[in-house]
Formats: sequence, structure tokens, C-alpha cells
Amino acid sequence: MQTTDRTAAAIGLDVHRRFSTVTAPNAEGKMVWRQRLNHEDRKDLRKHLETWPRGTPVILESSFGWEWMCEELEQAGLEPQLASSRKVAAWRNARGMAKSNRTDADLLSELGRQTDRWWQVWLAPSQVRDRREWMRYRMSLVRLQTGLKNRVHAILHRHGILHDFADAFGAAGRRMLTRLAHGADPRLRESGRASLKGYLQLLDHLRRQIATVTRTIYRQLRGLSRLWDTWGGVESSRPANRTGCADGSRRAAAEADTMSESE
Repeated sequence: MQTTDRTAAAIGLDVHRRFSTVTAPNAEGKMVWRQRLNHEDRKDLRKHLETWPRGTPVILESSFGWEWMCEELEQAGLEPQLASSRKVAAWRNARGMAKSNRTDADLLSELGRQTDRWWQVWLAPSQVRDRREWMRYRMSLVRLQTGLKNRVHAILHRHGILHDFADAFGAAGRRMLTRLAHGADPRLRESGRASLKGYLQLLDHLRRQIATVTRTIYRQLRGLSRLWDTWGGVESSRPANRTGCADGSRRAAAEADTMSESE
């Protein structure tokens, strides 16, 4: 590893899954040093980052994996900045440059010397990233739940079982499905009963998981609402749909409580 030079004006960091390619030019664009960082040993990675001049801008693309790298950079006293992957790719293509790890790192470091921040995108703070993670988790659970419900509908359709329930997974519809899973209808053979019973059990577990994460998100939204009330300032600066958002969060929490009570 070459010794880092404190004349580096901005650092370009091309991040991959197992390693990163680093380019550090000075204010005139002259290359000061290059580096390859391996990701397997996180402690060793942190030692390398701590040798870089504190407060130096480090530019990386907003592609998969940027979150954890930005956290490591911030802990090392550096200033991570995100560049739009789409814009960087278009810029590289417009210059007729072939894509490579070194080229991408060079281009990212070059962005730091530009006065126009056309390339930069918002780097969400850790609190926002955590809320996004909760939302992604809930969204994935709801998608799994929808898929399971569709499979239950498919079982009924394959066996020619009709019903008049507007919601087959409401209270009355769920009782009907439970009876079917326990052999109440001879049209549903053993394989269909076993599949239906298994799907219903998975749905019960998913409903509990969704209820738990929904309550967590609601508590976070309530905290944000209280924080907003303490800000003060001009009344017109408040979001026009704040009441609607609060009503939506209350509905979500009520839905979560209903899920828990129905188990």
C-alpha cells in the first residue's frame, strides 16, 4: 500500500462486493495515489480508511452496498458523497471511455473538482436508512402474504370450490377455509387439504410479523409527528397532507392491533 498524501483533494471510490478501487488526485488533477481495499476484514479496512486525511470528500456511486461503506467512511472522519450511477454511466459513455474499476474510480475522483454538482444525489442519514429498512421489510412481508393468498385462491379454483365471501380471508371467510382444511368438503382431496392448511399456517405467522413491524413503524411516525410539533416556525411551512399522513399511520396501527387480536 502506498502512503496516503494529504494533498489529495477528493477520493474516488468504486465499490464492489468484495473490494473497492480507490483513486486520489490532488487539486490540479494529478494522481497522488491509488489503492485497492479488500472488504473481507472489516477491521483492516477501517485501519486503511483511518490513514486517509480526515474531512476529505470521498465520492462513490449510489449503487448496491453504498450504505455500509458510507457508515465506515463517516466513522473514519471522512466526508462521503453519493453520485448518481445513471449520470456517471452516461458521462463515461459520452466521453467514449470503456468501463473498468480504475476508470470508474478516476471519474468519481474527478467529480470532486467540479463546481457544478449535477452528479450528486442525497445521502440519507442513518435514521432515514433505518426507516427505509423497516418499510422494505414490511413491504416484503405483505408481498409474501399476497402470494400466499393467491395460492389459496388457486387451490379453491382448481377444485371447483366457490364461495360468496367478499373477502375469503376475513373472519367468516377464514372459518370457511379452516373447515375446508380439516376435511369439511369432499371435493378437496388430501393433497389440497394439506396445502391449504400449510398456507393458512404461514399466513397466520406472516400476519403476526406484519402486525409487529407495523406497530414499530407507527411508533416511529408518532415520534416524528411530536418532533415536528416542537419545531415551530411559520405555519405555512408544514406539509399540507400532514393530517392525512397522521390518519394513515393511525389506520395502520389499528390494523396491526386487529391482526394481533384476531390470532
